[in-house]
Amino acid sequence: MSQPTRRLGRGIDALLSTGRSVPGEVAKADTKSAAEDARVVRLPLGKIAANPYQPRSAAADSDITSLAESISASGVLQPIVVRPSGEGYQIIAGERRFLAVTRLGWREIPAIVREANDPQMLEWALIENIQREDINAIDRAEAYHLYCTRFGLSPEALADRLGEDRSTVVNYIRLLDLPKSIRNLVSQRQLSMGHARCILGIDGDEERERVAQAVLLDQLSVRATEELVRGLKSRSAKARTTETAKNPAANPPHLSDLESRFERALGMRVDVIESAAKGRGKVVIYFNSLDDFDRLCLKLAITGD
Repeated sequence: MSQPTRRLGRGIDALLSTGRSVPGEVAKADTKSAAEDARVVRLPLGKIAANPYQPRSAAADSDITSLAESISASGVLQPIVVRPSGEGYQIIAGERRFLAVTRLGWREIPAIVREANDPQMLEWALIENIQREDINAIDRAEAYHLYCTRFGLSPEALADRLGEDRSTVVNYIRLLDLPKSIRNLVSQRQLSMGHARCILGIDGDEERERVAQAVLLDQLSVRATEELVRGLKSRSAKARTTETAKNPAANPPHLSDLESRFERALGMRVDVIESAAKGRGKVVIYFNSLDDFDRLCLKLAITGD
């Protein structure tokens, strides 16, 4: 029998209705009853401001448009949650709904008003974003990292707190070690988290960026990316072993540059070897599967009879 999908923590709704506190210096929420807290009121949009602790990057315009169309047809199915702030309110949860309703030209929105201090605002905003099914891998990773940093938690402790698998949280946070260019590709869903985790197996940002471009250019699957990374790592290990055993002179810079350019163009390991005879040598192209070989033939415009 399949197991039910595991949800992070108890959910933002449970947090907001129980006044559950957060780590360290966070004070308890107000002591009003859960029934009072759950009372829905209609608030003027002009008195509502965004959550200053919103960890999610700006929602895509198409997403807000789609949500606005849904709300226009069915209404706001779940009230936003706000806290008093000066003469108005700040959003705790539901910023996308607020933006969609604003786009529709509504004057009011259903809301639940809660008392919350700044640390609670941050935690609730983080949890709401972490639980979103459509959140991209980088936004999730940054939410996890911000949560750990703000509350002094290790990734493992955060996983325990949210009821999430420890390896999941650790793997997401590791994505932040990628160079910004690759993180952007993951955010834009041009690379999957599976691709990103493969690329993390390569040392050095420049090499990682070369592999990422090869993945995009050849539309490599995650499995093919794993094979590519495995081949590059094998080459690196073999080169270190050969250098230790034979202590040969390092390739001249112009040959190393040629190897890199070949590898960027082909997405495969390439060795340019200069022989003792002047002007002679060989180019060795390595492939790890028949799919690699077929892709090489295609790049070299070689077709079967």
